[in-house]
Amino acid sequence: MAFVEFMGGQQGRATRRGIGVAMIGAGAVLGGSGRALAAGGPVPLAVGLFDVCPAAPQTGLPFRARDVRVRACR
Repeated sequence: MAFVEFMGGQQGRATRRGIGVAMIGAGAVLGGSGRALAAGGPVPLAVGLFDVCPAAPQTGLPFRARDVRVRACR
């Protein structure tokens, strides 16, 4: 639960965006063998940009990370 609350926070959001950018960059550097890595990079990047947390509903928390943060502040 603490992991999901972290990922729903602002630091988790930045982490998701950073992982996405790193995956795309690493895939571009690796060339042919890194295409799959680069192809998967937009997923965490988009999740961070749109501020959603796909793991949250599995723990009973809301899908929107903003709602996770509001709930954690109560």
